Amino acid sequence: MGKRCGNCDGCRRPNCNQCDACRVRVGHKPRCIHRTCVSQAEAPASQAGTGRKREKASAAKDRKANGISSVRPPSPEVFINPELEGTRQCHGPACCCQARPQSKYCSDKCGFNLATNRIFQVLPQRLQEWNLTPCHAGESNRKQLDSIRGKLSMVRFALAELEKRAEELNMVVDRAKRSSIDGSRAHDANEGGEDEQSMYCITCGHEIHSRTAIKHMEKCFNKYESQASFGSIFKTRMEGNNMFCDFYNQASKTYCKRLRVLCPEHSKDPKVNDTDVCGSPLVNNEFSPTGEFCRAPKKSCFKHYSWEKIRRGGGGLERVRQWLKMDDLMEQERALRQQLTSRANLLGLMLHSTYNHEVMDELVRKQQEHLAEFEKQKRRQAHQQQLQAQQAAFQEKQQQKLLLQQQQQQQQKQVQLQQQQQKQVQLQQQQQKQIQLQQQHQKQVQLQLQQQQQKLQQQQQMQQQQQQQQQQQQQQQLQQQQQQQLKQQQQKQLQQQQQQLQQMQLQKQQQQKQMQQQMQQKQQQQLQFQQQLQQKQQPQPVQKQQPYSVLQLTPEQLEQQLKLAAQQKQLKLQFQQQEQLKQQQQQQQQQQQQQQQQEPQQPQQSQLQQPQPPKPKPQKPLIYQRRS
Repeated sequence: MGKRCGNCDGCRRPNCNQCDACRVRVGHKPRCIHRTCVSQAEAPASQAGTGRKREKASAAKDRKANGISSVRPPSPEVFINPELEGTRQCHGPACCCQARPQSKYCSDKCGFNLATNRIFQVLPQRLQEWNLTPCHAGESNRKQLDSIRGKLSMVRFALAELEKRAEELNMVVDRAKRSSIDGSRAHDANEGGEDEQSMYCITCGHEIHSRTAIKHMEKCFNKYESQASFGSIFKTRMEGNNMFCDFYNQASKTYCKRLRVLCPEHSKDPKVNDTDVCGSPLVNNEFSPTGEFCRAPKKSCFKHYSWEKIRRGGGGLERVRQWLKMDDLMEQERALRQQLTSRANLLGLMLHSTYNHEVMDELVRKQQEHLAEFEKQKRRQAHQQQLQAQQAAFQEKQQQKLLLQQQQQQQQKQVQLQQQQQKQVQLQQQQQKQIQLQQQHQKQVQLQLQQQQQKLQQQQQMQQQQQQQQQQQQQQQLQQQQQQQLKQQQQKQLQQQQQQLQQMQLQKQQQQKQMQQQMQQKQQQQLQFQQQLQQKQQPQPVQKQQPYSVLQLTPEQLEQQLKLAAQQKQLKLQFQQQEQLKQQQQQQQQQQQQQQQQEPQQPQQSQLQQPQPPKPKPQKPLIYQRRS
């Protein structure tokens, strides 16, 4: 086999994932059948080899000279069906033409029409059969899809965690760049080189010092790694940061597929300065981080040589592993979806059918029950029709009877109406005679009533005159009695006023006496108070202190003072009440005078009205002077 060109359609075509070579998962995976290079296929034909190839070429020339064609016919053995021989009618729907030789149809159109009719006839039943029973393969495929989607979510979560680790690593590197070198750590790094242990390199086998072993092994591995090439004709297209080198080699026309961090050919390590810090995070027991980092100079720290490169390479490899896992899961998901969609397609339903005995037995039983119910309904309908016919005949007979009865009743009614009309005529004649007699009698009665009314009116007038005279006499008597009563009331009021004056004078005299008595009592109290003071001023033997009393008075004196105070209050209240009574009397008199002035003089009325009583003379208000 020659070298692949890498430019033709065969080289650039992706895997089909359907042939036997693509389905191999274990061991050496052969190349896809469809990915064959066009240049490799044409090379053997153009080159003239030795041995058998020359013999084949000479044999082909001899055949051409003899006139035998080297092209093989597509179907050398022609199969003739004896059933399709002779003249036959076309099997197409509603077609009367003759069929073509070795065919059932006169044209392709008739075949398509028959096929569509068959689909419309068979497919609904197959769909019903498919929907009656659940598909276990579909359920298992759905479960597998759920598990695959769960795995895909786990892979996405792992990729997110790897991206977080990469960000944390960048933060650690930035922190190391901002920090300064620790002198004690640099001294420790230099002292570590005094050990004289040695070891052998894994790749080249040379003896090397233990202090520089990591640096030597890294360089030796890069040297041997650069000899092998990992390339592809396609450039990687990824979301986010691209992990691969993707350096294009014009000679091989491929893209480098090493990790960008670990590629020894196309990526060089950055230059290390004297002031750069190592920055490697320190750990205890090789796993538990302490939160600190190495502050030794990066040039002299052989213990953590290229730690950043190794960590980034490990993260990149883990990310590539997760992406490959995701591709595999997505391919499985696509295959399962394709199985689900292709399981109930048109071709599968038309070619295959499942007969479910339990379901079909139930359908048959239901059909039989339906037929039995249909027959019962038919019988019921026939019976109902018979009953309806009998009822219709019975109703017709009844209607005829009713008609005869109605005719007889109408004849009887007509005879009765004629008799009633004759009676009514006789009654009308009698009524007219009675009306005439009644009118004559009413006229006589009206004349008598008019005469009686006139007599009654005359008698009423006489009575009214007598009543008016009696009323006038009674009114005069009443007025005289009222005048006498008013005079008596005025005399009584005068007597009461005189009595009130006498009472007031008596009350004033009593008040003066009481005031004199109170003055005498006060003088006695003062004398007693002076005597007590004189007694206190005289020397007396020391005695126990008695409780303090109000003005050192005896209980009898206190009682007298309280009685005097109560009497004074009563006198004041009586005096106030008398003054209020006087004011009320004055107000009443003034109101009476105002009313008399406001009343208009009434004109003299007819004899039926009562005569006005004489107006009482206004009395002068009584004025009382208070004695000082």
